[in-house]
Amino acid sequence: MSLSVHSQLGPPGYFARHRRQRLLAQMRRLPGLDDYSKRAIVFAPHQDDEVLGCGGTIIKKIEQGADVHIVFMTNGRRSHAGHMEIDALIEMRRSEAINAAAILGVAEDRVTILDLPDGKLGEHKESAVASVGAWLERIRPEEVFVPSRYDGPDDHLATYQFVVDALRKTHQSPRMVEYAVWFWHYWPWVNSDERIVKSTLRAFLNALMRPIRMRREFNACVDISACRDRKLAALAAHESQVKRLMPECDWPILSDISNGAWLAACTQDIEIFSVCESDCIPR
Repeated sequence: MSLSVHSQLGPPGYFARHRRQRLLAQMRRLPGLDDYSKRAIVFAPHQDDEVLGCGGTIIKKIEQGADVHIVFMTNGRRSHAGHMEIDALIEMRRSEAINAAAILGVAEDRVTILDLPDGKLGEHKESAVASVGAWLERIRPEEVFVPSRYDGPDDHLATYQFVVDALRKTHQSPRMVEYAVWFWHYWPWVNSDERIVKSTLRAFLNALMRPIRMRREFNACVDISACRDRKLAALAAHESQVKRLMPECDWPILSDISNGAWLAACTQDIEIFSVCESDCIPR
């Protein structure tokens, strides 16, 4: 897949374009993270979420001398299940994650894959919380990056909750930085929320409210324009997600989603976050 994904950023209608431009202008006025040198762990549900949600910010942190670790909650075994042998798929996703991390500036010994099954992370709460807790104890991060609590799908929500649970158990209070991945998969960033194509009035109103929630919940914006090309290069290292490795078997890729509009939104020259200081982490 070509990573020139900005050719169709969302729907063509005037109202949607106007709404998107206003939201982007508002988000660009948000403050940054103020200190990019903090020791951090990035918890990612799947291999590629670390790039989509905060790849540019990881680059900026590494450039400021931060010690950044990436912990992948799942092993990617279901991303293309049925298209190739499971062990080979898991190994490919692991190799891609290490290559992508290297482009971001994160060394292989700072990359961990917990080997839990994707799509069913929520069924492994006990082992996941224990593993996350062990890494928190080992690294003692000043910041933790997690998917937004509003991000969905289930693996993303489980990752957020398991990290919060582990923080409680370890009595740690780092700054929590929630990043957006699937939060971009809504109007006005894409043509429509696929769940409301057969729309009820309530679902339609909920779709209209999401931009308001974005403006309310996300309180930090990082300008990654200077390192966006490296973010795209890191995303390209996740080859199984961006290239049709087996086109004869209808190999799905990220740009298939909403005709590329969602991917374009994830790879703009900003990254947005909800920053929660240590004294307000959910307890």
